[in-house]
Amino acid sequence: MIMKKTLIVAMFALFITSCGSMSKIKTTDVDSIDKTGILAHPIIAEVEIKNTKVAGQYIIKTEQYKLNKEYGKNMAIADAVQKAKCDYLVHPMYEIIIETRNTTINVTGFPGVYKEFRKMEARDSTILKMSQTSIIKTGSGMIEVDNTVVTKKKRKF
Repeated sequence: MIMKKTLIVAMFALFITSCGSMSKIKTTDVDSIDKTGILAHPIIAEVEIKNTKVAGQYIIKTEQYKLNKEYGKNMAIADAVQKAKCDYLVHPMYEIIIETRNTTINVTGFPGVYKEFRKMEARDSTILKMSQTSIIKTGSGMIEVDNTVVTKKKRKF
């Protein structure tokens, strides 16, 4: 009888410990700042942008993607930044494939690396005004571009 109870307790303990789950989470730690009484000085960063594009991908459940679309895009960018060992992605372009169960988010862009930080000077104000849009120089002139999102839907019947 004691052997039977011991066996039941041991099987129950084995069952409880074997039903674990594992998850991988990527987060960013951001401290909230109360802006009352704080004087902020803008900082300018010198950057190096490489000519070769880098790609990233994130696959998320379609139900989760519909609840928070920006999360999937940010995770795809995080994948590209990690692969390129850079600080940020310049001019990200998204391809979003929505299927019944999963949504695949592909992103491409140019890797950027911060090189030098300095305080903002008066001569930098013109550059900041122009930085509100992306401008690409071509052989025939300048073209103003915004971040475009391409969405593809695949349906299975």
